[in-house]
Amino acid sequence: MPAVPMVLVAQPEIQGHIRALAKKLPSLSPRGLLENPDSLSEVELHRRANAVVEPQLTSGRAVERDRLDQALNNGSGRATTEIAQIIPAARDGRIDTLFLTAENHVWGRIEEKAETIVVRKSDETAAEDLLDAAAVVTLLKGGRVEVLPKKEMPESGAAAAIFRY
Repeated sequence: MPAVPMVLVAQPEIQGHIRALAKKLPSLSPRGLLENPDSLSEVELHRRANAVVEPQLTSGRAVERDRLDQALNNGSGRATTEIAQIIPAARDGRIDTLFLTAENHVWGRIEEKAETIVVRKSDETAAEDLLDAAAVVTLLKGGRVEVLPKKEMPESGAAAAIFRY
């Protein structure tokens, strides 16, 4: 799993010293913000740091999206858009990359003892967003979660996953 990129925010004279000490940090972005972080609000700091890493994140997302298309179309069974397959795979740590949109929700329940998934039409009582649950479990098991715009999702599902095996 690729490392989460880090952006160093420090005045130029401090950046050089820290970078010399942090040579072995593969997640440290080669570009940093050359100013005192104390002079920025949290919102502004986040906005500027995000602008530094956004190209890296976007290119990684495109590569993963291409991998998904290949896995869905080659008949290998290494990817799916079926929530009934995604939930158990997440629980078993089999998901390498899970793709979701912020707009989609699949309400239901996971019946652990019966090992079944019950999908509901709305967010009725005792239902949870199965996509949120899949995302949390995927991250806890070392997988990656990509949030895509709805137009970039495969037409056949609210979620998609590439399996590790």
